[in-house]
Amino acid sequence: MASLNSALLLVLLVAISAFMAAPSGVEAQLVNPIANNVFNIGGTVLCQINQTFPGGVASPFPQAAVELRCRNFTVARTTTDESGRFNITLGPVDQFTQLTIQDFLQLGGCRVIVTTLLAQCNANLPVPGNLVANLTAGVFSILNGINVFNFVAGVFRLVNGLGI
Repeated sequence: MASLNSALLLVLLVAISAFMAAPSGVEAQLVNPIANNVFNIGGTVLCQINQTFPGGVASPFPQAAVELRCRNFTVARTTTDESGRFNITLGPVDQFTQLTIQDFLQLGGCRVIVTTLLAQCNANLPVPGNLVANLTAGVFSILNGINVFNFVAGVFRLVNGLGI
């Protein structure tokens, strides 16, 4: 009887050890949350400083080169359409998906910068400097397990020099 109890105890200890050593279902399903993020940044660039909404007296800035800069690195580039609108999407396969929400929300963490000369849009705008806008958080959604963070470029202000 003692050997049966010892054998049962040994089997029970081995089973418990195997159970404890095996990863749980939750751990096995964990994915890198950063790799599941999509950042969508949009806005409108106008031929005027300190104005954000189209429909006013300012005309759009068509074909303007726009950059998204985060942590002082250029992350993405695009060009505005004929209405001055732009959209940048960083998906889960982009090398810059290691950016965090804090990078986008922190003042100056990520900014939209117009690199086209301002005189091409409006000859009355000062030549040195760039239009720069911080980002404002928009709608957050989850689509097929992907976190989609939407941001909108805020007011474009004139900043001298690219060491922005």
